[in-house]
Amino acid sequence: MPRTQPQITRFAARRHSFAAVAVTLIGVAAISACAADNDGPALTVDGIEISHKQFAALHTDVDVLNDDERAGSAVVLVLREAMVRNALADLNVELSAEIVQAALDEKLAVIEARGNIDDVLGAQNRTRERLQLEAELDTLRTEVAAALVRSERGGFDIDAAYLQYLLAHAEVCIKQMQFAVEADFDVARARLDAGENFGSVARDLSIHPFVQRDEGVGAGGDLGCSPPSALPPGLAEATISAPLGEAIGPVVSSVGLHLLWVDDRTIDELDAVRDQVLEQAVPVQGPELFNAWAIAVLQDADVVVDDAYGTWGVLPETDPVPTVAPAYRSADIIAA
Repeated sequence: MPRTQPQITRFAARRHSFAAVAVTLIGVAAISACAADNDGPALTVDGIEISHKQFAALHTDVDVLNDDERAGSAVVLVLREAMVRNALADLNVELSAEIVQAALDEKLAVIEARGNIDDVLGAQNRTRERLQLEAELDTLRTEVAAALVRSERGGFDIDAAYLQYLLAHAEVCIKQMQFAVEADFDVARARLDAGENFGSVARDLSIHPFVQRDEGVGAGGDLGCSPPSALPPGLAEATISAPLGEAIGPVVSSVGLHLLWVDDRTIDELDAVRDQVLEQAVPVQGPELFNAWAIAVLQDADVVVDDAYGTWGVLPETDPVPTVAPAYRSADIIAA
């Protein structure tokens, strides 16, 4: 069965998530007084200059921050500049002022619950401009992920998405027997092939807790009709493709081994429900597709960083993703 890639938990290491960049790599940063006097840009991203003043606007006090914090905020600005532009060029995704404002308001509400907004931000050495930038990046992550799924780009797996849709929306009518060992499956299959009644065999051999019922769900192995997702993982997926009216198995599920018999199945054809399939896939495949897209954007970006903030390159722990290495890590860079 097609499988999506596992979710990424950190962005700066291999296939790290964008959310983790915001937490672990981005951080707060500032420029030193000598850097503020520099006539050149703080950063240049694909020919677009970002000034020291723009950098300093992210912080309430630019003189108290260390090399890691400076490098971290440089990453924030690189992300914002490179990704916003590429989202528009690659996917026709443009930041909506209304959506960004909603994301910003949510952030402000969380801070306000802790006290005066400006006091809290001051204690964190952050500004409202920094929050605005973070809201833009949050919005970008959500919109790009959705666009990649809806356009079926970036390695999107339509088969996996369709299967997930069917698990929730198809209907299957099944009988089954559950076994502790495969030998019992072989015995049950032989007895069915010899013409014995399914319910009788199930009551003799199945360990399903409801098999001995006289009626109701599970009686004699008959589970009735339901969406596949109501069944144990493993058994659920098998009901989608199993031939009708015959015993198959042994099917391995999260609760054991099964002999499966599908009496009937109702499914929607992909062409008829493609839009619904894609929408359901956005939260499932979208984050991983965004990670891959964002990594490619950073790898292709032409970035120059003022020495006051660090050096653009790949560190061993972020390979193959480039980042801003703090000044004391410049010797550790393994690729420009």
